[in-house]
Amino acid sequence: MSSALMTINHPDFGQVADYACAMWEAQPTRTFAPVIFLHGVHVTLVLFTRGKWYTVELGCLLHRELAPDDDDVSFVQTTMMNLWTDIRLTAFIPRPVPPRSRCTFLYKTTYNGRPAVLKLSWTQTKRLPESAVYDILVDKGITGIPEVYDSGLLKTDFFGFRLEYLVLEDCGDTLDVCLDKLAKRGASNKDLAEQLSSTVEVVAGCIVAARAAGVLHRDVSLGNVAVSNGRARLLDWGCGKVVESSDMVKETAKRWMFDAQEVMANEAGHDPLTGTVHYTGIRVLLGAKTRGYLDDIESLFYVALHAVSRLENGLNTYEGKGHKFLDNDSLALARVALLGLESNYHKYFGIIKYRDTFRSTLDTMHKFLFWSPSGYTGLQLMDDMEYDRPVDMGIAAKLMNEDSLKMLGQIISGSDAGPGEPTGQAVGPAHPSDNAPQPHATKRITSEPVMTRAAAKKAKTVKKPKTTNKENDA
Repeated sequence: MSSALMTINHPDFGQVADYACAMWEAQPTRTFAPVIFLHGVHVTLVLFTRGKWYTVELGCLLHRELAPDDDDVSFVQTTMMNLWTDIRLTAFIPRPVPPRSRCTFLYKTTYNGRPAVLKLSWTQTKRLPESAVYDILVDKGITGIPEVYDSGLLKTDFFGFRLEYLVLEDCGDTLDVCLDKLAKRGASNKDLAEQLSSTVEVVAGCIVAARAAGVLHRDVSLGNVAVSNGRARLLDWGCGKVVESSDMVKETAKRWMFDAQEVMANEAGHDPLTGTVHYTGIRVLLGAKTRGYLDDIESLFYVALHAVSRLENGLNTYEGKGHKFLDNDSLALARVALLGLESNYHKYFGIIKYRDTFRSTLDTMHKFLFWSPSGYTGLQLMDDMEYDRPVDMGIAAKLMNEDSLKMLGQIISGSDAGPGEPTGQAVGPAHPSDNAPQPHATKRITSEPVMTRAAAKKAKTVKKPKTTNKENDA
């Protein structure tokens, strides 16, 4: 047995170490802690002692059974062609396989002459199929997601796993690659800033609209935000979660052959585990048991910071202390400290040269997520796992379009949240340096009254006499 540096660089290695520490806390006399580390189809035995750690590579687990072979790919292509769909596979898309992966394989394709991506993925039968999530989003008219050309199941139950296929619109490059290509083509700083701003507007609006439809993404990461011809899309809804049960969910369950009650309960149990750790919000890093749409918007903030950092420092880099991962607690505490630096947090996320170029969008997100009338909220996020963030609708108006803002107000004032789900509380100006909300933002707020979730519930239980608008305003 020997130390393996390749493992310590793995994004989720710190979570494995956290597990070993938890074992020691529960069993103080234990001298070592063995961990089976399953990443993709690869298995590694990790042995932690009080002073060192060792690894043994155990090889692949059921690799021949789980990995789609040429016959599987040909079957997909032949089946679709028999259904009068012209699909041609062109190239395999290599991608890293993190722990808890759905064992996903991507192929470049064409679909009726249009560029597309074929996605083959193994998922547990007790988890929500990605195609089912897309069905719900499409049914609700959610924009900012890739178009689904076709989907289905190749195997319904193979030792507790299903093999699912999706044929999706080719959504282009990830955000960091998009910005890098724009810069190399000579785009001005203004054009770069507008691309980031429009991407944030589309993706934040998609997150809010999806939550209003009862769906959380839970894995907003740099690899899942793509841009094609200036149009942004939020990809990979395979970690999606349906917040509440409904007839629509039951119909979707029948179509995709899963037990709605079991799957929803199982997805709720995965709230603390799901996501890409570099982009996970502070609450979730520290072990919050529930997720909310604001955690997804916080993940989008880290995506924007990382994309700009890579534009400045080079692709495939993690410059800045705010991106350095050792373990979940360390990353969360570092971010709580760094984001409290009101005007200088950028450099700790690897952004110096481009700070002024992207400052408008980044600082607006920073204020929206981490400031309230009483000041910086990072410490509350760290101290209280059930902390309901204040949501400044004036600042939100600078991030989202009017339709998204209206849905945001409906989420905050609604009573359809899951158990313990943070939905936010509407407040006034959230930052000492903010001016009063712009006239158009004020109009949006008054046209769609916003209440906290508690106030909404109280209003439903107390009958009030009808009043005029003037009395309501008073």
